[in-house]
Amino acid sequence: LSRGTVVMKQESQKLKKLLPEDLADHLEQMNVENVQHVLELLSEPQAAEVIESLNISFQSSLFKQFYPKKAANIIERIDPDEAIDILLTLPEKKRADIMTELSREKKAELTRLLKFAKTPIGDLITSEFLTVSPEDTVQKVKSVIKTNTRDYSSLSYLYAVNKNGQLVGVVNLHELLLQNNDTLVYRFMIPSVVIIHLETPVEIAIKKMLKYKVDALPVLDDRKMPIGIVTIDDLAGEILKKFA
Repeated sequence: LSRGTVVMKQESQKLKKLLPEDLADHLEQMNVENVQHVLELLSEPQAAEVIESLNISFQSSLFKQFYPKKAANIIERIDPDEAIDILLTLPEKKRADIMTELSREKKAELTRLLKFAKTPIGDLITSEFLTVSPEDTVQKVKSVIKTNTRDYSSLSYLYAVNKNGQLVGVVNLHELLLQNNDTLVYRFMIPSVVIIHLETPVEIAIKKMLKYKVDALPVLDDRKMPIGIVTIDDLAGEILKKFA
């Protein structure tokens, strides 16, 4: 790999044992053509993990070489936020060709996120958030967390929504764990939620997060329905710029 040469026989098994981020570091020293040869030796899930660990310029170069079907197969397996970053670097026609090859669910999710990316908060939003009903028991909420958040990078809050999907409260995970299993969410949720909208300036989102000492803010649409969250990690780069 260090010489940019791809000669894999029995060594391909050792290659598969490397951590995705470690292999990505090696691949970034090679040209795009050789990287494609290496990725073909891996299973599709492994290849997707490696691609997700590459820097954005390398990801973009790879996707410009992929056929739409192959690109779509990779997009299906990687984090939606990462997928949006990649898609936004591609020519509009290439992006459209890839989108047509996606599953209905994935296409709908990415179309929604691409729309958000055109707003001040849109390119920072993440879809990794969980909503519950105020009438749910703690036991049910714990079950939902175990079932639905296995792939989440983090989870600090749960958002309570009414029957119309409108935000009516927020639950801190620590507070949840202190409750008995039969306690209903509405009994301990916080009804006054600090929120932002897609049109909220990034500077205002930062100020709200710092003022209220929260590490995530729900983003609401004009119907008061949560469409995503912005986390402290999402805003870290902007915070550093502000206070540099």
